[in-house]
Amino acid sequence: MTKFSLFTVLFLMLAFLHAQTPIPRPWIQRWELRHSLSMRVIVERVVADVTDKRDFTPSTLTAYFSTAYQLTTSASAGGTVTPASGSYYPANTAVPLMATPYSGYVFSGWTGPVANASSATATVTMTGPETVSASFVAAAPTYDTAITVQYANTTLTYPGATNITVCIAPAKKITATGPVQILDGSTVLTTQPVQGGGCAYWYITPGLAAGTHPLSAVYSGDKNNRAGASASTNIVVNPVQVNLGVACWNASFAYGGNYQCTVSASSNAGGVQGVITYTLDSGAAVAVPISNGNAQFTITKPPVGSHKVAIAYAQQTNYAAASVPPQSFTVTPAPTVVALMVSSYSISASGGLSAVSGPRGRLPDSRSGCRLHPSRRRKRSCEWHVSRAE
Repeated sequence: MTKFSLFTVLFLMLAFLHAQTPIPRPWIQRWELRHSLSMRVIVERVVADVTDKRDFTPSTLTAYFSTAYQLTTSASAGGTVTPASGSYYPANTAVPLMATPYSGYVFSGWTGPVANASSATATVTMTGPETVSASFVAAAPTYDTAITVQYANTTLTYPGATNITVCIAPAKKITATGPVQILDGSTVLTTQPVQGGGCAYWYITPGLAAGTHPLSAVYSGDKNNRAGASASTNIVVNPVQVNLGVACWNASFAYGGNYQCTVSASSNAGGVQGVITYTLDSGAAVAVPISNGNAQFTITKPPVGSHKVAIAYAQQTNYAAASVPPQSFTVTPAPTVVALMVSSYSISASGGLSAVSGPRGRLPDSRSGCRLHPSRRRKRSCEWHVSRAE
């Protein structure tokens, strides 16, 4: 009797079952076909029925398909997003999203077809290729309520100056000591010592420029009182008022003359800087620099007629806008001058004037209102009648 090992017996049994039982599935389980950059067609499974047990020739092959879409994700500065951008997900799948802020930032919202867009954890349903983005903003700073700042005024005029008092509430009833910095945004304006009452005092010097200034105080701390920063307060500095004066001359003159003006500019903050502008009638504005508080300009040979000149100062740096009433002037036609070269003349007792031009003389003809008549050869005479001087 032939003996077989247990391993040989198991191998022979498996070979027999394999020969007697049709194979219901081939070993192909999944295919993928890229349709575009944002969609894939996936063969989920393949069914093959076979009739020949020996050569595995299929008589029926059935493929089942589904669609997957690409998800594009991004994040603004201040955080990250999961999942990573570019992955594919089956159609109608709800993909979980998570926005994670960096230190010093907070999540502010999603853009795109996100469910619950205000939550850092959300989902997006893949009804097609989808794009979502997470936004982050800087977190509000933490302020120390033990540090208070008082301002005598919060609305100023250039040069902006006011009294500032910074006080530190004592911890353990021990008065704070050490320095306090006063900042304009991130710029340190001054460092002042905390005095006996636990407060520091400062009058803004030099004055602040026109604009809005977020002022705050930073306390360095000591062995009994912790360091910290106060809340920020906006100090608004308005431009200083500008006073304009103007002096113009030749309010009426004949064509050919010039029109001149001197403009003075002053303020309570000293000399005004920048330029004034003037506009003749509806023409273009002309800029004139201010020097030592004055600006001068000349309009050369303006045309005949009535004119207006508008003079203004637009707001520049720390100085407010200003203007003066329009200046008016008139230009009349230029006079006509007639010159005569008279060779002889005589005045009659009745007051008549008779002038005779020589060969080179020129007298008006009859068309200009002077009656001409020949007196002798190569001479002409013309008579004018004038009133006798008493």
